[in-house]
Amino acid sequence: MAIPDAYQEDWELFIKKADLDETYPADILLDFMREFVDQHRSELVEESDDKPKRVIVKKAAPKKKSFLARKAKIVKKKDIVDDDSPDITQTPKFKFLELVRELDAGDGTSPEELVTKAEASGIPRPRLQMNKMIRRGILYIHEGKIHVT
Repeated sequence: MAIPDAYQEDWELFIKKADLDETYPADILLDFMREFVDQHRSELVEESDDKPKRVIVKKAAPKKKSFLARKAKIVKKKDIVDDDSPDITQTPKFKFLELVRELDAGDGTSPEELVTKAEASGIPRPRLQMNKMIRRGILYIHEGKIHVT
């Protein structure tokens, strides 16, 4: 590390002083530091004795919501156990299938005749039942007549 030009003369005087005292420059600096600390010890100690002040940090207030959300209501479904569970023979699909079996004498039944007889026997929406059973492969149409598979 080089000494700046502005302080070069002071440094040379400091080195001459060390030579006259027949000591090292580091010893002179150490003595100077000790004298400074002894003179200013009271100021340094007072500053270090000051305890940091306790500060109470308050939590920020929670932000207000832009909208108020309702709390969800939990609804438990009641298990309804019916001893009168509907018999499969009472369903419209089963009734329609039984009607097709009665009317099918081996050569099939026409769709119009089947629908009119189903309406007469009280089967709800017979055309829907017929189309469902055809889609599912229970019934099939051959030469304009409906057959059971």
